[in-house]
Amino acid sequence: MAPYLPAPFLDWMFGLPLPMFAAIRRAYELARKIEDQAIQDLAQSEDSNERSFEHLYAKILAQNSKRALSPDELAMQTNLVLIAGQDTTANTLAFALTELARQPALQDALRGEIRKARLEPATDYDSLPLLNAVIKEALRLLPAEPIGDKIAHVDLTLPLSRPVTLSDGRVVDQLFVPKGQLVGLAFAGYQRYVTSHCCASALISAHPSGGTRWGPEPEAFNPYRWIEGKVGVSEPMATSPYAHLLAFSNGPHVCLGWRFAILEMQVILAELVPKFVFKIPDDPALAMRFRFANTLMPCNDKGEKRAWLAVERVQDL
Repeated sequence: MAPYLPAPFLDWMFGLPLPMFAAIRRAYELARKIEDQAIQDLAQSEDSNERSFEHLYAKILAQNSKRALSPDELAMQTNLVLIAGQDTTANTLAFALTELARQPALQDALRGEIRKARLEPATDYDSLPLLNAVIKEALRLLPAEPIGDKIAHVDLTLPLSRPVTLSDGRVVDQLFVPKGQLVGLAFAGYQRYVTSHCCASALISAHPSGGTRWGPEPEAFNPYRWIEGKVGVSEPMATSPYAHLLAFSNGPHVCLGWRFAILEMQVILAELVPKFVFKIPDDPALAMRFRFANTLMPCNDKGEKRAWLAVERVQDL
């Protein structure tokens, strides 16, 4: 909807005294501080290293550049990098650790897999099936970006995977999308999709997946679905950079840092899980809740961004 709203209205809306907009304003202020500090450091530095952070800002702000950004535009881009490169990965890690805390046996199995791998001369994170299955399942069940949108630049006719009966009784097998149409994308919905058409019973009897893209009980956190080959058995899957998931979007606007995000999660989980035991706090008030404010984030009962876990050091280290 935002592309269709006038800029003055958006400015007024983001100034409203609501927690969600207050968080956005704080992020913008932080981005401006980072930008100002980088420019100040550049002015005081004699370092001509073209790979430095400050040099990047200087190139972007260069007045002789045809694509130079204003300080405000640069602050917004810095804000985007902060959110996309930090909050999404951190939130996904919080979701993964919470699910591991809810399933002690799963946590123990992951700890054992990582410890065994550490006995090898070099750890190849991609070769650890359960570690990667936990990450995939966290991204599937609780994607940091649960929704998105696209705008059609040309008239499109999209084929449907199966015929759909409309409210007026017509049955269609394709969908016309006119140029300029805003299309909402339910990433989280796709990643929990359950087959519900007339042939579902045949699919269930023919496939161990239970007739879904994601295996039985797609609403449950079960990393073993990725190891046991129950994903994508009976349903067509999306084309995406990682595990047929839309957590990193798709197409020309796919997340540029998706591989780095996966590596971050692999390394952090591989470091934390062997050394610490994560448990759900006894106090129900500390139970994780969810809130959507640009990204899906963990929060407490007051809506504040929190992810409470009881943490103990592993005794047999």
